[in-house]
Amino acid sequence: MLYPLSYEGRIAPSLGVPRPSSAQTGQLRRDTRSTGAEVFAIAQSSGPTDDGPSIRPEDSLRLIRRLGWYPMIRQLEPGDAASCDAIVAGLPEWFGDETGIRDCAEAVRAQSGLVADDAGEVVGFCTYELRPPGSAEITWMAVRADRHRIGIGTAIIDALVGRLATQGTRLLLVKTLSDRNGPYLAYDQTRRFYLKMGFLRVAELDIWGPDDPALLLAKPLQA
Repeated sequence: MLYPLSYEGRIAPSLGVPRPSSAQTGQLRRDTRSTGAEVFAIAQSSGPTDDGPSIRPEDSLRLIRRLGWYPMIRQLEPGDAASCDAIVAGLPEWFGDETGIRDCAEAVRAQSGLVADDAGEVVGFCTYELRPPGSAEITWMAVRADRHRIGIGTAIIDALVGRLATQGTRLLLVKTLSDRNGPYLAYDQTRRFYLKMGFLRVAELDIWGPDDPALLLAKPLQA
């Protein structure tokens, strides 16, 4: 499943995001293959908008989503491994354990997976394994730190669900850090993401030691 780079050109003022100026929308219309970096730069530009005020930096990520930009989602390839390693290295809040970093590096070189590709630049990835009968598990997933909260993770999950469902998989599993030992912002965000994507809490597991309780989540898939 591919998510082409595109611009829909429709932003309602009621959405709470300023309407881009004619110059900004024209720039995107002239090249509907604009990269995420280019869309991000346009969204952060300081020029006036059609509605008067400039686009504030804090609005830029929401604006990117309203512009309809998505990365291309494609299969993980051997040449992507170093880019995945770099993404992990830029996320110390999530990848602070050397064993986990090593295991993730092995997974992107050995397991099936998907990557978010922005004009040849890997900005997100996931790896997964089939768990017969009829299920699969996301083993690792990450989005580059400067591309959070613009829909890349959602695009990866949507593509993975579509792929697995057509192959007859009926249940998608993932494990993440539980909140049993108290809040931790990075993994609070991770859990909210999976719940938003339709995963359900299944069980808490003591498989990573007492300091790192695991939460098992599952998402039923439809053919």
